[in-house]
Amino acid sequence: MGFQFIWIDSLCVIQDDIEDWKIQSSMMGLIYKHAACNIAATWAADGSMGLFSNRHPGTVTPCATTLDDQRQPREYWISTLRGYHDDITNAPLNKRAWVLQERYLAAKQLSFSKRQVYWECPELTASEEFPSGVPRELWEDSDYGSRAMKLTGKPHMGVKDEWHARQQWAALVEQYSSCALTKTSDKMIALAGLAGEAQEAFGDAYLAGVWREDHRKQLCWRATEWDCQTLPGNRVPTWSRAKVDGPVVYDRSYYEPGTGDSLSRRS
Repeated sequence: MGFQFIWIDSLCVIQDDIEDWKIQSSMMGLIYKHAACNIAATWAADGSMGLFSNRHPGTVTPCATTLDDQRQPREYWISTLRGYHDDITNAPLNKRAWVLQERYLAAKQLSFSKRQVYWECPELTASEEFPSGVPRELWEDSDYGSRAMKLTGKPHMGVKDEWHARQQWAALVEQYSSCALTKTSDKMIALAGLAGEAQEAFGDAYLAGVWREDHRKQLCWRATEWDCQTLPGNRVPTWSRAKVDGPVVYDRSYYEPGTGDSLSRRS
């Protein structure tokens, strides 16, 4: 493919070496941010399964049909409504917390799903089924898609305005909190790369999972599962959403204009 280097974290990070892990984990965000392309075995449960799976060619060929619409024949394409969510959003790889920042920070990504290959970049989300672009209707009803994705592209940390930045951060936190961590002690560091990227864009201080500006509104979060556990140890304060091992959601007043009180400003 013409590239001089390839980064594979399970090979490039010395396994079971705490000191090497500390060094490499702190640079993980930079590695994915500056990579030419991220190649993801999205359908795989672990590293032993590889990129490719057995599939039927018909799964990537939309079915076309012609229907009379008010006496005017029109052609319709029939596809799986939840295809994008099943292939990408709910895929095994994207349920791992460490992977979230890889997908957000990478400029381009090739995702090998169970049914087909997807391409994601800031300008386009496409697939073998829809090479010119996956129709927005097939992914915009995602729990996070409407707040974290551009009209034509992958999840990102680009900032249009203050409210848009809040929406993206809320979507990111809610998605991250629903992902699994092998070691709960990684709760803060697995998001560190994205937090650093957001800090650069927001120009704000990041304090134990909360931004200093409008921190009061960010305290209005709740766990969505009754059996969520509180993480042990004293590294994270009890008021932070990062203290909970499980899915959390923000109150709408944090990210939706016109809800709650007005925006607070640093003096």
